[in-house]
Amino acid sequence: MNFDEARLIETYRPRILYFLLRKLRDRELAEDLTQEVLLAAIQALRENRLQEEEKLPAFIFGIARNLLYRAGREAVREDRVLSRTDSSDPVAWSLDPEAEILLKEQRAAVRRALDQLSAADADILRRSLVEASSMEEIAAELGVGYAAVRKRKSRAVERLRALFTKMSQSRRS
Repeated sequence: MNFDEARLIETYRPRILYFLLRKLRDRELAEDLTQEVLLAAIQALRENRLQEEEKLPAFIFGIARNLLYRAGREAVREDRVLSRTDSSDPVAWSLDPEAEILLKEQRAAVRRALDQLSAADADILRRSLVEASSMEEIAAELGVGYAAVRKRKSRAVERLRALFTKMSQSRRS
Protein backbone atom coordinates (compact mmCIF):
# COMPACT_ATOMS: atom_id res chain seq x y z
CA MET A 1 0.00 0.00 0.00
CA ASN A 2 1.21 3.47 -0.84
CA PHE A 3 0.50 6.31 1.53
CA ASP A 4 1.13 9.98 0.95
CA GLU A 5 2.78 10.84 4.25
CA ALA A 6 2.20 14.59 3.95
CA ARG A 7 -1.50 14.03 3.26
CA LEU A 8 -1.74 11.57 6.13
CA ILE A 9 -0.24 14.16 8.51
CA GLU A 10 -2.47 16.90 7.14
CA THR A 11 -5.57 14.74 7.53
CA TYR A 12 -4.96 13.10 10.89
CA ARG A 13 -2.87 15.61 12.87
CA PRO A 14 -5.83 17.85 13.83
CA ARG A 15 -7.99 14.84 14.72
CA ILE A 16 -5.31 13.22 16.85
CA LEU A 17 -4.50 16.50 18.57
CA TYR A 18 -8.18 17.09 19.39
CA PHE A 19 -8.52 13.53 20.72
CA LEU A 20 -5.43 13.88 22.92
CA LEU A 21 -6.37 17.38 24.11
CA ARG A 22 -9.74 16.08 25.29
CA LYS A 23 -8.03 13.33 27.25
CA LEU A 24 -5.00 15.19 28.58
CA ARG A 25 -6.13 18.82 28.90
CA ASP A 26 -2.49 19.80 28.36
CA ARG A 27 -1.73 21.29 24.95
CA GLU A 28 2.04 20.85 25.08
CA LEU A 29 1.81 17.20 26.07
CA ALA A 30 -0.95 16.60 23.50
CA GLU A 31 1.18 18.12 20.74
CA ASP A 32 4.18 16.01 21.74
CA LEU A 33 2.10 12.84 21.75
CA THR A 34 0.50 13.80 18.42
CA GLN A 35 3.97 13.90 16.87
CA GLU A 36 4.81 10.51 18.39
CA VAL A 37 1.56 9.03 17.06
CA LEU A 38 2.18 10.31 13.56
CA LEU A 39 5.78 9.11 13.62
CA ALA A 40 4.74 5.65 14.86
CA ALA A 41 1.93 5.45 12.28
CA ILE A 42 4.21 6.40 9.39
CA GLN A 43 6.84 3.94 10.55
CA ALA A 44 4.24 1.18 10.83
CA LEU A 45 2.87 2.00 7.37
CA ARG A 46 6.37 1.93 5.89
CA GLU A 47 6.78 -1.54 7.41
CA ASN A 48 3.44 -2.62 5.87
CA ARG A 49 1.87 -3.47 9.23
CA LEU A 50 -1.58 -2.32 8.07
CA GLN A 51 -3.31 -5.08 6.15
CA GLU A 52 -6.50 -3.26 5.10
CA GLU A 53 -6.36 0.36 3.99
CA GLU A 54 -9.95 1.08 5.10
CA LYS A 55 -8.88 0.41 8.70
CA LEU A 56 -6.36 3.27 8.66
CA PRO A 57 -8.33 5.58 11.01
CA ALA A 58 -8.79 2.83 13.60
CA PHE A 59 -5.14 1.87 13.21
CA ILE A 60 -3.94 5.43 13.82
CA PHE A 61 -6.26 6.03 16.77
CA GLY A 62 -5.23 2.68 18.22
CA ILE A 63 -1.65 3.95 18.19
CA ALA A 64 -2.85 7.19 19.80
CA ARG A 65 -4.66 5.32 22.58
CA ASN A 66 -1.67 3.08 23.22
CA LEU A 67 0.73 6.02 23.45
CA LEU A 68 -1.75 7.90 25.64
CA TYR A 69 -2.02 4.96 28.04
CA ARG A 70 1.75 4.50 28.04
CA ALA A 71 2.25 8.20 28.81
CA GLY A 72 -0.30 7.94 31.62
CA ARG A 73 1.44 4.93 33.14
CA GLU A 74 4.81 6.65 32.92
CA ALA A 75 3.38 9.79 34.50
CA VAL A 76 1.89 7.80 37.36
CA ARG A 77 5.22 6.06 37.87
CA GLU A 78 6.94 9.42 38.02
CA ASP A 79 4.13 10.81 40.20
CA ARG A 80 3.96 14.00 38.18
CA VAL A 81 0.31 13.96 37.02
CA LEU A 82 -1.71 13.00 40.07
CA SER A 83 -2.00 15.28 43.04
CA ARG A 84 -2.78 14.22 46.59
CA THR A 85 -6.24 15.77 46.34
CA ASP A 86 -7.14 13.94 43.14
CA SER A 87 -9.68 11.19 43.86
CA SER A 88 -8.07 8.94 41.25
CA ASP A 89 -4.78 9.00 43.18
CA PRO A 90 -4.28 5.73 45.12
CA VAL A 91 -2.48 7.68 47.86
CA ALA A 92 -5.49 9.96 48.32
CA TRP A 93 -7.76 6.90 48.28
CA SER A 94 -6.00 5.54 51.32
CA LEU A 95 -7.57 8.44 53.23
CA ASP A 96 -11.06 7.23 52.25
CA PRO A 97 -11.85 3.78 53.74
CA GLU A 98 -14.64 3.04 51.24
CA ALA A 99 -12.46 3.84 48.26
CA GLU A 100 -9.61 1.78 49.72
CA ILE A 101 -11.91 -1.23 50.13
CA LEU A 102 -13.22 -0.81 46.59
CA LEU A 103 -9.67 -0.63 45.22
CA LYS A 104 -8.69 -3.81 47.10
CA GLU A 105 -11.79 -5.62 45.80
CA GLN A 106 -11.04 -4.53 42.23
CA ARG A 107 -7.44 -5.70 42.48
CA ALA A 108 -8.55 -9.04 43.92
CA ALA A 109 -11.09 -9.47 41.11
CA VAL A 110 -8.42 -8.73 38.50
CA ARG A 111 -6.05 -11.25 40.12
CA ARG A 112 -8.76 -13.94 40.22
CA ALA A 113 -9.59 -13.34 36.56
CA LEU A 114 -5.92 -13.33 35.52
CA ASP A 115 -5.37 -16.59 37.42
CA GLN A 116 -8.00 -18.19 35.19
CA LEU A 117 -6.17 -17.19 32.00
CA SER A 118 -3.36 -19.24 30.55
CA ALA A 119 0.14 -18.21 31.57
CA ALA A 120 0.86 -17.04 28.01
CA ASP A 121 -2.26 -14.84 27.89
CA ALA A 122 -1.57 -13.35 31.31
CA ASP A 123 2.05 -12.70 30.30
CA ILE A 124 1.07 -10.82 27.14
CA LEU A 125 -1.46 -8.71 29.05
CA ARG A 126 1.07 -7.96 31.79
CA ARG A 127 3.74 -6.96 29.28
CA SER A 128 1.47 -4.78 27.15
CA LEU A 129 -0.75 -3.19 29.80
CA VAL A 130 1.42 -3.02 32.91
CA GLU A 131 4.94 -2.79 31.54
CA ALA A 132 3.85 -0.75 28.48
CA SER A 133 5.83 -2.93 26.10
CA SER A 134 4.94 -2.48 22.45
CA MET A 135 3.56 -5.34 20.40
CA GLU A 136 6.80 -5.31 18.43
CA GLU A 137 8.88 -5.71 21.59
CA ILE A 138 6.70 -8.55 22.84
CA ALA A 139 6.80 -10.28 19.45
CA ALA A 140 10.60 -10.05 19.37
CA GLU A 141 10.93 -11.39 22.93
CA LEU A 142 8.56 -14.29 22.23
CA GLY A 143 10.00 -15.01 18.80
CA VAL A 144 6.63 -14.70 17.04
CA GLY A 145 5.14 -12.24 14.59
CA TYR A 146 3.50 -8.93 15.39
CA ALA A 147 0.12 -10.14 14.10
CA ALA A 148 0.27 -13.23 16.32
CA VAL A 149 0.90 -11.14 19.43
CA ARG A 150 -1.85 -8.69 18.50
CA LYS A 151 -4.31 -11.54 17.99
CA ARG A 152 -3.28 -13.29 21.23
CA LYS A 153 -3.68 -10.05 23.18
CA SER A 154 -7.08 -9.39 21.63
CA ARG A 155 -8.26 -12.88 22.49
CA ALA A 156 -6.85 -12.59 26.03
CA VAL A 157 -8.74 -9.33 26.55
CA GLU A 158 -11.94 -11.00 25.30
CA ARG A 159 -11.41 -13.93 27.69
CA LEU A 160 -10.79 -11.50 30.53
CA ARG A 161 -13.94 -9.56 29.64
CA ALA A 162 -15.95 -12.79 29.59
CA LEU A 163 -14.53 -13.79 32.99
CA PHE A 164 -15.47 -10.41 34.49
CA THR A 165 -18.96 -10.68 33.03
CA LYS A 166 -19.34 -14.18 34.47
CA MET A 167 -17.99 -13.05 37.87
CA SER A 168 -20.33 -10.05 38.01
CA GLN A 169 -23.35 -12.18 37.05
CA SER A 170 -22.54 -14.77 39.69
CA ARG A 171 -22.26 -12.03 42.36
CA ARG A 172 -25.74 -10.73 41.45
CA SER A 173 -27.29 -14.19 41.82
